[in-house]
Amino acid sequence: MAVRENQGLQIALIIFVTLTVLLSLTTFVFFRNYQNEQQKSKDALKNEGDARQAASAMSDERNQLMQYIGLQASDKKEAATDAWTKDMAAFQALRSGSLPDDEKTYHKMIVGLQSIIATQHAELEKQSADLRDAKADFDRKTADYEAEKKSLAAEKEKAVADYLAERAANTEHVKKLEDSQEELSTTLQKRDKEMETERTDLTNKVAERDKSIDTLRRQLKSREDEMKDLHGKFSVNSQPSGKIVWVDQRDNTAYINLGSDDLLHKRVTFAVFDQNTTDPTAVPSKKQGISAVESENQSVVSEAKRKGVLEVINVTGPHLAECRILEDSSSNPLLPGDIIYTPLWRPGQPAHFGLVGFFDVDAKGTNEIQKVREIIRTNGGVIDAETDEKGNVKGALMPTTRYVVEGETNHEGYNSAGISTLLKDADTLGVEIIDMAKFLDMMGYSPSSAVEKSVGGRPEGVPEAGEPSNNFQPRTPLERNGAQSQKSSL
Repeated sequence: MAVRENQGLQIALIIFVTLTVLLSLTTFVFFRNYQNEQQKSKDALKNEGDARQAASAMSDERNQLMQYIGLQASDKKEAATDAWTKDMAAFQALRSGSLPDDEKTYHKMIVGLQSIIATQHAELEKQSADLRDAKADFDRKTADYEAEKKSLAAEKEKAVADYLAERAANTEHVKKLEDSQEELSTTLQKRDKEMETERTDLTNKVAERDKSIDTLRRQLKSREDEMKDLHGKFSVNSQPSGKIVWVDQRDNTAYINLGSDDLLHKRVTFAVFDQNTTDPTAVPSKKQGISAVESENQSVVSEAKRKGVLEVINVTGPHLAECRILEDSSSNPLLPGDIIYTPLWRPGQPAHFGLVGFFDVDAKGTNEIQKVREIIRTNGGVIDAETDEKGNVKGALMPTTRYVVEGETNHEGYNSAGISTLLKDADTLGVEIIDMAKFLDMMGYSPSSAVEKSVGGRPEGVPEAGEPSNNFQPRTPLERNGAQSQKSSL
């Protein structure tokens, strides 16, 4: 029994102790929480007091700022905003350019207004200084004006006195002139009669001199016409260029007595004339009733008739060249001794030409002046002057110009403004004028329209330079003995 009681006491004691500990812990926790809440309450009360003090200070500052901008403390925020907007707009009106946002403050506005006032004050000071300077300059000019006025007044008085004195002298001089006027009038009438007599004599002398000059001009023109006629018939430049020394009818070739020492080159063409021809360029006279001198010259200069055409294909020696026969006649064959001639080539010097007008070489209806240029240049000739389709003259004729080749001068659509100028220059320089047909005949050129064309566009059978030709009539080969005799003549 006693054991059970002890156990009950022990259990009760344990429970009591446990409850006591729990109570102590609970009491401690609640006490600590109480202390914390009490401290928070004190802190809240302190913060509330601080906030009230800050609000009061801010209210005081707001009231002070409202007074600074000229408003009442009781005014609302909207009134302050309206006042600020109007002030910034007024400040903007005093400035140039837009007002940045960072300058839209009363402090910046005051600084800006002070700057504007300072600038205007400086400008006002400058204007005041300029006004003072202008007044000083005005005062100086006024003084100068007064001095000049006094000087001019003195000069005026002196000029009036001088004028009166001069007028008195002029009056005396006029009186003297009036006294001598009758004498001068008599002398002048006498001089007029003498001058009229001299003028009549001079007029008669000038008329006689003009008549004499006109007679001399007609005589000079007659002499020039006679010289041109004689020049065309006995031109030194119309002498033969050379002659044929051998003909090979079988090979369609001929040899001439010109070569490398004569500065001959390939592709030069020569017209062939009978060996008795004295002037390869001679033409029948077109004048009716020729003079005795011209009649006598006709026995020396006969019409030149071309026998054929040669083209140089190879220069074989100092005075020997092989030529291809481009044209001949079976009834009048080429023979050794026949002379050759080209207006474009002279030993050691080129011939000079002028071109004027429209050149339809092959009857194509187009201006083929380029072909004429190639014919001249291929044969070593030089073009001194020519006219273009606009009538402009390119280059100029020289005293050394041999021929002026005249094409068609009235071609439709061709502006011939420069033709008359170039022909006049040719007449002044005494340059011989020949037509296109005469030029082509002298050059030995046959228009391509007279030869059948091939499909490729080149005349059928006409070879390139240096190639054998198959376009000419067949020739009867010479006897071998005759060929040998001809070769031996070389």
